[in-house]
Amino acid sequence: MSSLLESVAQSISMKRQDRTDAIVDLEERASSIYLNFARRFSLNPQLSWFWLTMSMDEKQHAVLLKFCGDEKILAGNFPDSKKIQELSDLFSRLEKRAQDRKLSMEDAFRIATELERSEVNDIYSGLIRPVQGTPYILRKKIQALRPGHMRSLIQAARKFGLDVSTIGRIIQSEPGKIRTTAGNLEMQEALKELHEQLPHPNSVHEADRDLVRQLRKDVGALLKPSARGSSREYESLMGRLQDATKRFEVSHPELTAVIGRVIDSLSAVGI
Repeated sequence: MSSLLESVAQSISMKRQDRTDAIVDLEERASSIYLNFARRFSLNPQLSWFWLTMSMDEKQHAVLLKFCGDEKILAGNFPDSKKIQELSDLFSRLEKRAQDRKLSMEDAFRIATELERSEVNDIYSGLIRPVQGTPYILRKKIQALRPGHMRSLIQAARKFGLDVSTIGRIIQSEPGKIRTTAGNLEMQEALKELHEQLPHPNSVHEADRDLVRQLRKDVGALLKPSARGSSREYESLMGRLQDATKRFEVSHPELTAVIGRVIDSLSAVGI
């Protein structure tokens, strides 16, 4: 009986690893598509750099996902083989279009919009968000769960003068600000915990005092019953929280873990 159970467990583990590898491959393919765009538009340094940054972000996703998979610390729900195949087929179509010799800037942004609109980002976030580990892993996870590429695409589309219809198509694909009541409640609980854990400014290094004061002010304002919390306010808080993880991961590891939970909750509702 024990040998049978071990065999079943091994089979499940292999399937899990196969699925992890498949998702890593999708992230690698996304990175390659954006790298191809960076090369295609090399005569426009700013546009080329934008696509290179997108490529590096996807590469970081692939590396972190592979590491967590190899270490067996992924805790999210894995997609079934049918969903992975559907995504692979979509990426094949996008790759074919991306190789078109007559690819225009508008074409590149349309392809990127379809890629970012696919479920691969939700799958990635769902697998990475529950991961716990050393402060280094938590910091890398937080960096990888920054606000998605869709907003970057909208900003870049405007910056590089794309036509109104293309920009409109990207905007329609952008996720909502606050998607679920449950997620909103979880975010509020995480903010309350952070507010309680934030140290008094005078108890931290002088160079960090302004950051702590601003965090206390931001979090306190968002916790007021009358607070509505604009998208800009939450995005501003997200940036400060990411800065705080770098500053406090060694001196205040418990605070860093709480900050990580706040960032997770903000990411979960589309911030």
